[in-house]
Formats: sequence, structure tokens, C-alpha cells
Amino acid sequence: MKLDHDCVSYVARLFRLGMTAKANDEFAKLIDILSESLANKTLSIEPVTLNALINRIFQAQIAGDYLYLSDLLEHELLQYLED
Repeated sequence: MKLDHDCVSYVARLFRLGMTAKANDEFAKLIDILSESLANKTLSIEPVTLNALINRIFQAQIAGDYLYLSDLLEHELLQYLED
């Protein structure tokens, strides 16, 4: 899996469709790739900003608010991947 628009959109789409088991598996992979990209400094996002965004994403996941989680992925995380 590569950290790009298609990858993030795929995970968001799985959550929107209610396929939570598959979505959570893919989401875990996405977080691993995101962490690796941050460690390799291949993202144009400050670590503090990314931390805050990831915290909001995890809070949405914990609350079971998968639509909000999808919105955060598609509308907030993607903006940093497209910069």
C-alpha cells in the first residue's frame, strides 16, 4: 500500500460503506505507512499538526463515528498529501 489519494479514499470509502472490519485492517496499514512517511520526512506536514489530526481521527474511530472519520481522511489528511 502506498500513501496516496487512492489509498486514503479507499479506506474512507470502506468506512462509509460500513465495512468496518476491512476498513479497520486497511486503516491500520494506512497509519503504519503514515508513520513511516513522517519518519522519512516525505510529508509536508508538521508533526504537531499531524499528531492533532491523528488524535481526532482516533477519537472518531473510538466513538464509532465512521462518517466523521471518513471526512477527516478525505478532506483533511488528503490536503497534506496533495501539497
